[in-house]
Amino acid sequence: MELKDIVTISGMGGLHKKIAERPNGMVVCPLGEKQNKFVPSRKHNFTQLDNITIYTQEDTKPLDEVLDAMYKATKTTPLIDVKAKPDELRAYFEKIVKDYDSEKVYVSDIQKVIKWYMQLDAHKYFETKAKKTTKDSKESTKKAEAKKAPAKANVKKNSAAKPKISAKATAKKKPATTMKASGRKA
Repeated sequence: MELKDIVTISGMGGLHKKIAERPNGMVVCPLGEKQNKFVPSRKHNFTQLDNITIYTQEDTKPLDEVLDAMYKATKTTPLIDVKAKPDELRAYFEKIVKDYDSEKVYVSDIQKVIKWYMQLDAHKYFETKAKKTTKDSKESTKKAEAKKAPAKANVKKNSAAKPKISAKATAKKKPATTMKASGRKA
């Protein structure tokens, strides 16, 4: 499960996994459930989580980076309650995203991000992501080592396997018969 597969839908609470897209809507499944549901685009707006960014003082920060920072921070500081006071929410969020723009990022935005984090964490998103990244990094190092080792072996094999061709063997041979303009053999 990746953030590009998870959507938030206006008018519907929670996060949903995208199953299929249709011209007039989307088939989704609420996280943690198995029942698919068609949601029409005439009534609802869809936003993929990987398209969401948080305003910072200089630019924006992708939601994926913010959620990763929250995951790392929960090891040292507990996750704040969504219904905490606005000043406490802002202080917590400032620990996560140090340079967030406090004028553009509202308390309701911080609450949404915390709710999304809680839902994703409940469905083991961060554990599976951590396992996937460690697995991918191990595979990439194995591939890099495999490319280096056989390349040296292939050079030795290929140089020994190629026969030496003399200049006489490479010269073109003349054809035994020639054709005249009439097409008859001479």
